[in-house]
Amino acid sequence: MRLRDRGLSVGGSSLVMLGMLLIAGSSEAATWYVKADPPHPGNGSKSRPFSSLQDLEARSGPGDTLYVIQSRGVLDGGIQLKDGQRLIGLGPKVTVANPHSARATLTNTSGARYDGDVIRLAKNNVVQNIHIDNAFRSSILGINAENPRIEDNLMTNDMAVHDLLEIENEWPNGYILFLPQTNHFGAITLVSCGPGGRGTPLLDPQLQAQSYCSFLGAPGSIADAGTVTIKSNVIRDSHSDGIMLIDDTGVTSTFDVDHNIIKDLSQDLPDPTTVGITDHVVRSRGITLITIDHSVSNLELTNYDASNLSPFGTFAADGLVFLACGYSPLVDANVWDVSISNPFLTGDNANGDSIEIQHHASADGILNVDIRRAHLSDPASTNVKLIDAANPQNGTYNVSISDSVLSNRNTNGIYDPVTNNNGNEDAQIRYSGTEMPQTKAINLTVRNVDISGLGRGIGLRVAPTRTVNTNKIDQLHVLVENSSFEDLTGEAVYWSQSSSVPIGAVGGAIIDLGGGTLGSVGNNRFVNNGVPGNLPPGVNPAGIDPVAPVDGDVSVSFSPENVVPDSRIYLFAEHNYWGGGAPVISTTPGGAPITDIYFTPPGVVFAGVTDYLTVDPQP
Repeated sequence: MRLRDRGLSVGGSSLVMLGMLLIAGSSEAATWYVKADPPHPGNGSKSRPFSSLQDLEARSGPGDTLYVIQSRGVLDGGIQLKDGQRLIGLGPKVTVANPHSARATLTNTSGARYDGDVIRLAKNNVVQNIHIDNAFRSSILGINAENPRIEDNLMTNDMAVHDLLEIENEWPNGYILFLPQTNHFGAITLVSCGPGGRGTPLLDPQLQAQSYCSFLGAPGSIADAGTVTIKSNVIRDSHSDGIMLIDDTGVTSTFDVDHNIIKDLSQDLPDPTTVGITDHVVRSRGITLITIDHSVSNLELTNYDASNLSPFGTFAADGLVFLACGYSPLVDANVWDVSISNPFLTGDNANGDSIEIQHHASADGILNVDIRRAHLSDPASTNVKLIDAANPQNGTYNVSISDSVLSNRNTNGIYDPVTNNNGNEDAQIRYSGTEMPQTKAINLTVRNVDISGLGRGIGLRVAPTRTVNTNKIDQLHVLVENSSFEDLTGEAVYWSQSSSVPIGAVGGAIIDLGGGTLGSVGNNRFVNNGVPGNLPPGVNPAGIDPVAPVDGDVSVSFSPENVVPDSRIYLFAEHNYWGGGAPVISTTPGGAPITDIYFTPPGVVFAGVTDYLTVDPQP
């Protein structure tokens, strides 16, 4: 009351002052403008915009909207956004605009400010319609950036200022962020860390002992990163990976990644072997999601288009990678309506996969990946690879592929008899477990999928000699129905288990191609597979490598076959099309193209086929 009376006693002047203070204290969001090369110094208004990102950053506050006015100039130096800020480019839509048009363009041409990142996120930020060019490190970087929205942006020439030798060292001596797999910073790099600590003992000695947020100088944590939205962006012509997502130390993240295009990566870089990099392949990947130590990563990836992700040479040109590492990581991912292609048939022939799903030095990790309506073509290695690396333990793969087309005509690999590197005649859906002692479960469902071209359809990699799985697998469930296997150079379905290594001890080992205990309806077609000298259209015969004799459309065995295993694999193959008649069944290997089904009793339990299709279901 005294304050009110005092204000009234002086004619209301104090009330006016109090009102001004209340307005100032309310922290209402403001709107600011910035433009490269304006005609005169500005105050941040639309008519007199700031001329630098530094001024914009210094004057703006949390919750403000920051507009970048289109210009033919470029704003250099980078910007750290504050909580709730929106950074929006005015002018044409940068992802489709004429390359010579005036637009909102930002860069950071040195590492002196923000380590070369162009835009650094805080919490609840929006970045929209910005052309980010020639970033010294990442175009957009967020550490514990809750609920960001990154939309309609163009990112070009990321890290193009660096040569390959500068890139291929761990940060801060280079631009490798995740050393266990030599993964780089991406054009978009988002790292989130939960309140849990690093699991010990380290399952991979190259894993950072601290969280990856702490490694990047931001030691805080969040329990939940909220919803991370990455939509309608284009990333191209860069020397970095496209999008790098890392969830660490118990964080939960939900990613909504839709309608993004990533293409033409690393095109100006030389073959790594020509500059002395021979101890590892150079990663050049579209999207990588790394989930570490009790973290939970939820991903909805839709309408993704990735192509031409590396030049020729020892580059790991993967379109999409899921990597589970450390203790109990969990990934739940829906991958729908994606196209991943390799039009120039480039990349390292052992590492370039359209989609890679990997347990890497993990314990009790779970990878749930549902792939629908995917068009995957011409990988340097495999279209869909399930791989164990760095000796993980008790990993589970729950992978389903439906309504998709997989093909491969890539023969640019070179056979190396020393490393048994067999170029590109691989299985198009392949499990690779040679580096680990035990997998808990492989649950693979293939439904309404067309597979054609080089190599096998489903199973283990192709090699000059019979490929044998030597890992213990507690449960192997493979269900295939309503799918087509045509013009493959190898077997459509192939599994060979070491007779001395258990398989199916907990949940059984079942390959159900129709009429079996997993519920497959069959209705698969096996046409023109494993025919000697029959090459798919567009295949260069000069790149064909030596391979083991093909057993038939389906090959399920224990090896060596003269040793009776303790385990059993149950095979079902009813109600399928084998060319119009009953399938030819044999217990003698190498019988293609006469043999349709090869198996080794008594380890493989197969009752034969009584129901088969006489009319091609896909004429």
